Amino acid sequence: MKVPNSKLVNSVDSLQSIGKLNLPVKTSFAIAVTLKEIDDALTVFNAEREKIINKYAELNEYNQPKVNEQGNVIITNVPDFNKDLNELLAIEVELNVNPISVEALGDIQLPPTSLMSISWILTND
Repeated sequence: MKVPNSKLVNSVDSLQSIGKLNLPVKTSFAIAVTLKEIDDALTVFNAEREKIINKYAELNEYNQPKVNEQGNVIITNVPDFNKDLNELLAIEVELNVNPISVEALGDIQLPPTSLMSISWILTND
């Protein structure tokens, strides 16, 4: 299954929350496998994201990215930074996972935003 990095970034928190629930063994295993695949992909994503941040960050006297009062890295060229980051987010990653049936999740309650973020892995079968 090919999934853009943006969907992985947006769905990992919701899947981790679901993974903490008491679910049937088969469903729990499917979610664990999916989380492992996503974690592996996000390790590569985060390394590339750090390269982009370092490329556009204003550096301090120790050659480290400067941060503002809120703790955010100060970016020197925001349009180019956004372009590179959006390109990274759009890259599709091949995941070796199977869709998860909505029925298999049982009666768990999820906010609509969580459900939307994981809709790419869910089926109505």
